[in-house]
Order: sequence, then C-alpha cells, then structure tokens
Amino acid sequence: MNSPTQSILNEKLVGETLNKVKSMLKFLQEHEYGWLFAYPVDPVSLCIPTYFQVIKHPMDLSTIESKLNNNQYLNLQGIVDDFRLIFNNSIVFNAPDTFVAKCSILMKNEMEQKFALWGIPPPTSRVIKTEGNQVYSNENFQTVPVQNNPEEIVPFVKEGNTLKTENQFEEKQEEKDQEVQQLEQEKEKENEKIQNQKEN
Repeated sequence: MNSPTQSILNEKLVGETLNKVKSMLKFLQEHEYGWLFAYPVDPVSLCIPTYFQVIKHPMDLSTIESKLNNNQYLNLQGIVDDFRLIFNNSIVFNAPDTFVAKCSILMKNEMEQKFALWGIPPPTSRVIKTEGNQVYSNENFQTVPVQNNPEEIVPFVKEGNTLKTENQFEEKQEEKDQEVQQLEQEKEKENEKIQNQKEN
C-alpha cells in the first residue's frame, strides 16, 4: 500500500494537480532570479567547458515547460524531480559564495515551501559537493543568505536569452564602441570631403 506522500507523487498531471504544476512553473519563471534558470546552460558562451563533465543531467525551466506541453510527464513525481534537478545542478556546479548558487538556494527553498503545502516532503537525499577542504550539503547551503544587492557580485550579464561573463560583455561592448568610433571618423572624413568640394 502506497504512503499518502507516494500517492500524491503518483498523481497524474490533470485537473487541480496540473494547475498546481503550471502555477509553480509560472512562479519560477517570473521570479526575480528566474531568468538564471530559464534556458539550457550554454557552456561556450559562459566559458565553463567542464559543465557537462560535472552535470550529467541538465535541466531548465524551458525544458520543463516543453515536456509538460508534450505530455512527457507520467505523474507528479517526474516534474517535481525535474524542478529540483534545476537547483541541485546549480548548487553542485557553482561555488557556494557565488551569486548563482545563492539564487539557487533562495529559489529552491521557496519552491520546497510550496511543495510542502501540497503535502510533498523535502527530498531525503542531500546535495553534496566539496569546495577546497570543506564539504557542503543542503543544510550548509541553506545558511548562506542572498545579498540584498546581488548585482554587486553577479558574475554574468544577461543579453537577450543568453548569459555572458562580465569580461565577454565588456569585450563586446568595446567592439561596439570601436565600431561607432570608426563610423564617426568615416562620417567626419566624408563631411570634410564634401566641404572641400564646395570650396573648390
């Protein structure tokens, strides 16, 4: 006989259960830091070539939305696991004092509070990672507060639907500035040429 918790997780995504997961998806997508987890991680644009060596099962909110729309979830358990996977991946890959890790913890905790209202207990397995000589678990991470002004330590800059490191963004901005400067110089030369023709 299934426990009440397992019975809940075995529920099909129809009716009220479907409305709940759609509400959760919308909540995470519209969250202040939801843009960090909106799309698949791009190791090339973020300059993190080891990402897929560390993270074997990537997950993001757009993938969950696509799977939900295509009826790929058999029950509530499947989508709950994917929601948790997003933040567990982020906690495993990112150092605990980084902006992304802190946002992951914040959003994960808020999500778990909502799950608890549905009768879903927190996961029994811990997310474990090492950082130098220290070992961190779910409990360690939850004690790290998110800064009031996380932009001060954010390592990424959002550009469209992609994230770029600050250095990449600055380099691209410099290229744009150089292009503008070059166009202005060409325009100035053209104006001088026209002025000389008028004088002659």
